Amino acid sequence: MTKVDIAEEIRKFKVEKGLEEPQKTDAGSAAEFEWIQLNQTLGEQRSTEDTKVETSKDKMKRKFQENPLIPIGFLATAGCLIVGLGKFARKDSHGSQMMMRGRIAAQGFTIFAMLGGVVFSMKKNLTTNKS
Repeated sequence: MTKVDIAEEIRKFKVEKGLEEPQKTDAGSAAEFEWIQLNQTLGEQRSTEDTKVETSKDKMKRKFQENPLIPIGFLATAGCLIVGLGKFARKDSHGSQMMMRGRIAAQGFTIFAMLGGVVFSMKKNLTTNKS
């Protein structure tokens, strides 16, 4: 018996003993009851499946393997920003300006890498779905 069945049996027992008034059944409560049963059934199925929980470290490795250009672009952007801020602090305006331009270029590279990754994964999914 599921938790819902047990709760229903308890409610019926209370109605028989006069401790509780019978509930009026309408379409709204029936739909809600069906939703609860469906949710519990899906929860039981999820708990019985043998699924490996992916840690954040595993997810980062998987994402890096799927599209290595995005982390490279991120590191280039962060590197240009840090070096540029260092040059700005030393009052090297020309060097700082060049690093900020480099940061913009690295950000553009990262955006195009993300777009390319999305297009590549869409094409990959389309070819696997067709076959």
